[in-house]
Amino acid sequence: MKAIAILDLKKEPEIYYNKEIKNGVFGKFANNTHKVCVGIANRGELDQWYYKNHGWYQGSFFIKNPMYPKITLDDFKKLLKELAFELGFDKEGKKYFKAHHYSELTVKITDFMDKLMSVLKQKTNNTWSYEDGGGWKPGYGNIEKRFEIIDNFMKGKK
Repeated sequence: MKAIAILDLKKEPEIYYNKEIKNGVFGKFANNTHKVCVGIANRGELDQWYYKNHGWYQGSFFIKNPMYPKITLDDFKKLLKELAFELGFDKEGKKYFKAHHYSELTVKITDFMDKLMSVLKQKTNNTWSYEDGGGWKPGYGNIEKRFEIIDNFMKGKK
């Protein structure tokens, strides 16, 4: 196995993303979207690429919260912690995926995100969805494109 990707559920969402009710006062509700970061594990053969291309971070999925603004932040955190335990995330809220190539990881991760949406629906009786955030700046590429770029870099090293 050469390719390792990390899905970071961020099971401790921060309140500062929430809607400002009045100057400096934020609502106690969970966000209308929840960011799930996708990254790669650094390995020796990736050093050159890794440090020139923003390290571990490859992009984010944004889970659309259909319960906004009805679910409190505390209840949302409880839900995320329950899901993390149930779906095999580590205590930091990370799940690792392995494959021979990064393009294979795209399929594994999107399949897992689909499963996560299904579990959220079962637990809350609401339809959840997600979208690829498209990278941290214009032209960076979505997660699938980033993994394709890494695969091409690795092919060039052979």
